[in-house]
Amino acid sequence: MQTNKTRKRNNTHTTKSRRRARAAMSAPRPGHGRPVRKEPRDDDDEEEEEEDPYDVLVEKSGCKQEHFALLDCMEESNRDWRKCQGKVRELKECMAKQQAAKQLQQTNK
Repeated sequence: MQTNKTRKRNNTHTTKSRRRARAAMSAPRPGHGRPVRKEPRDDDDEEEEEEDPYDVLVEKSGCKQEHFALLDCMEESNRDWRKCQGKVRELKECMAKQQAAKQLQQTNK
């Protein structure tokens, strides 16, 4: 025969299990609710491929090489930016040089 304490413990366990099951059932599935991005088909040669705005910005920055070197470092170090301080510094210096050059051009106009 079960005591009140045992019944309470078993009931709590069952309630927790039910909550977990409900949470698992109601959890969003991967990709659920997100628009599906369709890849262009090979027979759509007529359409021009759009440039990625991110790539355009990196190209315009004048520090493309430093940027991608930093991304490579971050990937190799499992996203630990502390291990890539040298690359961060190089990108920062390059960006500062580019900004100074832009400002100089604007003042000379």
